[in-house]
Amino acid sequence: NSPSFLDQVLETPEMLYTHAYLVSKRKAPRDVTKFKHLLGSLWFRLYASTSRGPLDSSGFEHVFVGEERADNSGQVSGLHNWIQLYSQERKGFLNYTGYLAHNRERPSELQHVLNLQFLWQDAEDGSIDRKPSSTCFIGTSPALEIALYTLTALCSHQKDSHGKINSQLILPDGIHVDINCILWQLHGAPVIRTAYPSI
Repeated sequence: NSPSFLDQVLETPEMLYTHAYLVSKRKAPRDVTKFKHLLGSLWFRLYASTSRGPLDSSGFEHVFVGEERADNSGQVSGLHNWIQLYSQERKGFLNYTGYLAHNRERPSELQHVLNLQFLWQDAEDGSIDRKPSSTCFIGTSPALEIALYTLTALCSHQKDSHGKINSQLILPDGIHVDINCILWQLHGAPVIRTAYPSI
């Protein structure tokens, strides 16, 4: 239930800070109910994942749950959340097939972003779909990720013709992380198409 989920997210320190910051930059309404409506539009408003297709996906589903690509290519689209990856692997639906090296280094407990590949069994038809490359934060809360991606979507002034936004985050340990986001306008309301980190 997205309204109760958003109520819980809005109570977190991450989102309280994000809301205050967005209000200070005039990027979000001060009223919490209106801000919740904005978050609902950003994350849960349905859009068509293919041109002329049905309204069948949302930013939240794409980023935090994952989905099979609508073109029947046997590939996974989205799924940039470590909790969902972990949950699906524990249930036997996801087969982690390896990490993709960054500067030829092996992943370590000090890394906050992982670039990986995996196979995912479709719960509906049992088919095995492939994700050749995916990135996600490791050890972060969904509230923190929603806050970071919302800030990127609403505060960036550099958007290409496809709605792609890139911003850079510098973590406390000095690591530079790019936040990639695609923001669409749907009937005058902003909708996050995807969001994920990369290093």
